[in-house]
Amino acid sequence: MQPQRAYPLARLLAACLVLAGCSGTSAPGEPGPSGPAPSSASPSDTTPSATPSPPERAPDPVSIPGVAAQTHRGDGLRLGRVRERTATFTSYDVTWRVRSTGPGTRGGRSLRLSGVLNVPRGDGPFPAVVLAHGYIDPAYYASGQGMTRERGFLADRGWIALHVDYRGHAGSDPDASGGTDVRLGYAVDVIGAVGALRDTSQVPVDDTRVALFGRSMGGGVVQKVATISPGLVDAVVAWASVSSLEAENFDHFIRRDAGDRSRVQAMRR
Repeated sequence: MQPQRAYPLARLLAACLVLAGCSGTSAPGEPGPSGPAPSSASPSDTTPSATPSPPERAPDPVSIPGVAAQTHRGDGLRLGRVRERTATFTSYDVTWRVRSTGPGTRGGRSLRLSGVLNVPRGDGPFPAVVLAHGYIDPAYYASGQGMTRERGFLADRGWIALHVDYRGHAGSDPDASGGTDVRLGYAVDVIGAVGALRDTSQVPVDDTRVALFGRSMGGGVVQKVATISPGLVDAVVAWASVSSLEAENFDHFIRRDAGDRSRVQAMRR
């Protein structure tokens, strides 16, 4: 008997649906003649909430990206005493300044650097090369030491050659990092030397032909310069360079004991 009762019930439900369509009302959840049925869900229920992006972290100042985010300017080249005169060039003691501004410089840094400059005889303008020497203990280093032969060779052939005394060397200002900045400061010194050469009117530099030449540790320095300031110079030569893996350089040249790690971390505060 249950099937007989179910049949009229089915017909009754069908009739209700027909009547609902004729009366202009809609069954729950179905579109009516004037558009979709209103939803009881609030916008917050159907719209996914946007996840805020984490704030962008500034690069560590003791890193290639950190130094590249700064601005470095070299100027104020001054000729000092004459060290040597030959038939092809004159050699001078020189000084210049490098200034760094931007993230991690605490309002700006300025250093006075020393070096040796060989200038060919003649009117010029002459192409120029900045020399980055290899490691010599700063306690025993003398200005211009490390690439004297290369400096003379280049000047004999018509190149202005500027040998950089890195910070903490000879007459340059002290190195505040004590060498624990993995030679990034030395790269800034070389960038400053390029700027000082281009800025000066005391020697006839061809601004469109400037190169870098680094040996051993200096090879690593000029590679850093090429990464920090691409396009700064027209050519970069790294001769018998240190490792391109900075961790290996740190272990070989800087690390002496476990305390060195804490000294590097202290620089970042």
